Amino acid sequence: MQRANGVPCHELKLKEDCVSTIMRNLSIEKGLVKNARVIVSLVKGLNHNQADTNWLLIPRIFFDFTPSLVPWTIERRQFPLRLAYAVTYNSCQGLTLDCVALDVRVNPFAHGQLYTALTRVRRREHCIVFVGKKEDMKVKNIVYKSLLL
Repeated sequence: MQRANGVPCHELKLKEDCVSTIMRNLSIEKGLVKNARVIVSLVKGLNHNQADTNWLLIPRIFFDFTPSLVPWTIERRQFPLRLAYAVTYNSCQGLTLDCVALDVRVNPFAHGQLYTALTRVRRREHCIVFVGKKEDMKVKNIVYKSLLL
């Protein structure tokens, strides 16, 4: 069955120190908002010391979705997390990253996406770009003049 948009996979495998993103707004005050990157420090039940303010608990929440071509709705209670070792151009906007690896064997599909991805690091030495053949080391910046004002 294909995964519904905005619903986590039915099986979530997390390890300590893995990078994840939050899939729903949970707490704006605590910074637990959609697409926020978090590091899983501990995978444990609720029996740990909750007085420690450095810990943010991620609750399981309900996700409803309707599979295609069927008349019923499925409701699952899951952690609103997904692994985020790789992210899209759009979801890295506004972040400062330690290292970026870009695969431009296929041109970015929207104006400004490559610029956004390349400017996420402080130094160009921290950016790796994968290209196809040596002669393909150019990315087209397609601008439709008929759409310009």
